[in-house]
Amino acid sequence: GFNKPFSPGTLGAELIGQALISDIFKDKTGIEKALGLELGLEMAKKIVLLHDKLFFDGSSLGSFKDMPNGYIPHLITGVEKDGRLNLEVSDKTSSLTDYAYLAWGLGEYLKICPPNIKAQVMNVGKAIFSSIKDRHYDGEMGTLIDVHYGKKSSRISISNAALSIVGLASLYDGIT
Repeated sequence: GFNKPFSPGTLGAELIGQALISDIFKDKTGIEKALGLELGLEMAKKIVLLHDKLFFDGSSLGSFKDMPNGYIPHLITGVEKDGRLNLEVSDKTSSLTDYAYLAWGLGEYLKICPPNIKAQVMNVGKAIFSSIKDRHYDGEMGTLIDVHYGKKSSRISISNAALSIVGLASLYDGIT
């Protein structure tokens, strides 16, 4: 059966790439327009997955609406059971890298997304920002931290700091 782990950061990185390349298909016709529409559909599916399935309350995955104080865990595994694909948390930690890529991807997508899902994308973006603030900002140190293991660690890498700046700036630009 199917048993494949994925990181939400990968989902964010895919959104970045898809949003940035989508400009190629703007104002095209025929097969190129169809490819652009397919790309748009793939991005919308990622937003629905994020919004409806990837928020974690410490014991189960669910929707942002049902778990407004939840967070997106570092590693999720798709497991096939009885012909259905179920999502299970394989690593409960909260990773700044994941959130930075998600923020960046959502920010880029917000610049091009259809108006009918913009509010949903903005809600997920605001939840991402809140999770970064609540789980990864250390007020005493005045900096972001890499990993939250149920309590804040004290490490920040230069690459995560830089990636977070780019991601948060993109999210801010997309929301405003």
